[in-house]
Amino acid sequence: MYGEWEIFAAVIARNKGRFLIVRERRTGSHRGGWSIPGGAVEKGERVEAGAIREAREEAGISVKLLRPTALLTMTIKAPTEENLEYALALFNARITGGSMVPSDKKEIAEARLANRDEIELLIRNGQFPRMHSNIDKSIAGFFRKVADLKN
Repeated sequence: MYGEWEIFAAVIARNKGRFLIVRERRTGSHRGGWSIPGGAVEKGERVEAGAIREAREEAGISVKLLRPTALLTMTIKAPTEENLEYALALFNARITGGSMVPSDKKEIAEARLANRDEIELLIRNGQFPRMHSNIDKSIAGFFRKVADLKN
């Protein structure tokens, strides 16, 4: 938390035309379901470093950040708090290595690669992303934009 702001970072990571997705477990503060790796930036951590760390923790992979894709800011009603000033930095990334085994098994059930058509089906069925109801449509839109890039 930075003052009144909660800062998050996430990656849309690809390897040979397939994209990294993670399936979160349902808990008190998480809806569960498929998403992209991401989470809170730790105090004193650069946003870019937070995105790289979250990919490693949630999917067991290393990424190279290619470019920032979006910065979303909004006020959301958090499940355990009052209104929260929320900022999400979203990065386009390339997978450079790793195990695809989440180290954060309490939060993440599995990590896998999916092609664009598989993710489009999850989007149409309301199963991706499952980050927060206020931002899911924006994340789906940014995913589609990144999926069309040639990197």
